[in-house]
Amino acid sequence: MSHYRLEVIMPPAPAEKIGELLDQIMAPYCENNDLPEDRDDNSALYEWAAQESQAFWDFFVVGGRFAGSKLEASLDPEKFDQFQNELQERGITVSGITFGKPTLSPASQEKDVDQLWRDYFPGTTEHCPLFSHSNNQYDSDDTLPSDICTLAEVPANYRCAHLMIATPQFNYRKKDSESSTWDGPIACEWQIQKSIWNGSNFIDSAWDGSVAGAVDMFRNLIEHRNEDYKAVIEPKPDWLCITVDYHS
Repeated sequence: MSHYRLEVIMPPAPAEKIGELLDQIMAPYCENNDLPEDRDDNSALYEWAAQESQAFWDFFVVGGRFAGSKLEASLDPEKFDQFQNELQERGITVSGITFGKPTLSPASQEKDVDQLWRDYFPGTTEHCPLFSHSNNQYDSDDTLPSDICTLAEVPANYRCAHLMIATPQFNYRKKDSESSTWDGPIACEWQIQKSIWNGSNFIDSAWDGSVAGAVDMFRNLIEHRNEDYKAVIEPKPDWLCITVDYHS
């Protein structure tokens, strides 16, 4: 059982609604799902995931052990290497027991490490995001900068293990006077993984793991679809890109 870094791309939403929408997007792929007795508009997604064994998580949290990963990718690589080298030169030590990010041990080192981080990367975060004291990895409200950002703000070199693009679904109107449009509940429209389980082993996909590469693949896939569909589901620069830590 392992933790994986997932990026969820979705249309803009108020901050207070993001958690609810993310739960809605992820729900059909939960390994603990039972098919609902009361069928609703999204029940087909639950059924498809269960029947095709596409469930992939039993726990997830925004940021988690991957909190700050997009921030790290945005830093100058040479300066980041210098920072890590100085940590070694100072003899900074961590606990031999690790659940997610390494834990500074003894904890008295935190103050000096955080000050060193702020000296190297002023204006980023108060606490060094490389270590466990920087956030609560089990709390979706305890995120770091760029864990929830716009697609335009994602570093070009940023990579993840799994990516989902969530969009409004087709809304079949019940009344003849109302036309059907793409304004239904938000759900995963397309997803890709760097390495895919085929039932006996993992197989690498053609995706390079980059957010930019995945978005390009999706845009190529829908290139010849009708314009009304593309206008709704094609990711825009102001769409959100949310870092998710999930366990499977």
